[in-house]
Amino acid sequence: MLSFFRFLLKHNFIIIFLLLEAISIWLVLSSNDYQRFVSGKTVSSIEGGLYKFTSNITGFFKLRSANDMLMEENAMLRDELNASLRDDCDSIPVHVYRHIPANIIYNTVNKRNNYMIIDKGTDDGILEEMGVISSTSIVGVVVNAGEKYSSVLPVLHQRTKISVKLKNENEYGVVKWEGYDYRKGVIEEIPVHSKIKLNDTIVTSGRSQRYPEGIPVGVISDFSVKEGTGFYSIEITFIEDYRKVNKVYAVENMYKTELDSLKMQFHE
Repeated sequence: MLSFFRFLLKHNFIIIFLLLEAISIWLVLSSNDYQRFVSGKTVSSIEGGLYKFTSNITGFFKLRSANDMLMEENAMLRDELNASLRDDCDSIPVHVYRHIPANIIYNTVNKRNNYMIIDKGTDDGILEEMGVISSTSIVGVVVNAGEKYSSVLPVLHQRTKISVKLKNENEYGVVKWEGYDYRKGVIEEIPVHSKIKLNDTIVTSGRSQRYPEGIPVGVISDFSVKEGTGFYSIEITFIEDYRKVNKVYAVENMYKTELDSLKMQFHE
């Protein structure tokens, strides 16, 4: 540690210069329109490298290497758990997922349409349409996968819709974000005959190929009946604090190709 501080003192002018350059480039990049970010087929290696550089400086003081090891171990445990669940169910079809640990190196929460960049890409097995989760909740879905970095459409985006259900009732709905409070979301399509109450937990439904069933999404903080619709208007508080999340897993459904093939038969 002492040698590290000596290095900083010896090269302080160069380090300050590089940091100022990095900040200048970041300001230019951050002013670009989001549509350019989503429509591109790859994430810029320069842009991704810059975000990773700034993220690594912060991560140095957060014992990143130790955390990365724990993430790898957790990913293997999650894979083993999914495999054991499938073995126990015998003939009952169960989605099996593979988890790839990653770090969020860029994230916004204060825009109407937010986005993220993670430090894993196709070289690491990341594919478009993979779900992204944290250790506690869902985070988003991969929309573009470059070789080293990938962009993620997060929960905090108007295009994001997540299939969910009441934890204690098999009533299904869709979670959306309305663009105001990064801690709040809304649920649509829950019928009024459902038995709901404040602080009920909302979890992933398992009907989507992106996320395993039963991942906590939020708790009900307010609800009322929409007049003339037969459905509730439900507000939830997200389980995850998306401003603070930085460690995630990209989730691959190992049977996605087979499921997609079966679904296509109904559209022919």
